[in-house]
Amino acid sequence: MISRKLEQEIMVDTKAYLSNTQYYDTILVFIYDESSSVQEHDVMKKDLKKLKEIEDVIIVSRPSQIIKEGVS
Repeated sequence: MISRKLEQEIMVDTKAYLSNTQYYDTILVFIYDESSSVQEHDVMKKDLKKLKEIEDVIIVSRPSQIIKEGVS
């Protein structure tokens, strides 16, 4: 499950990343969702994009099944 704690960490990290550079004023957030909590993605994106420093948010879920090559 994508947590509010993760959301808070991203917000704090965004401020830190951008305070150390003069070359960028926005960032792109990429999240790999190990829990495959697809139902929470839209809310997370909406909340994070409220920050003017976040240009966009991409969330990718882990596949529900991973097929190993050579295994039938």
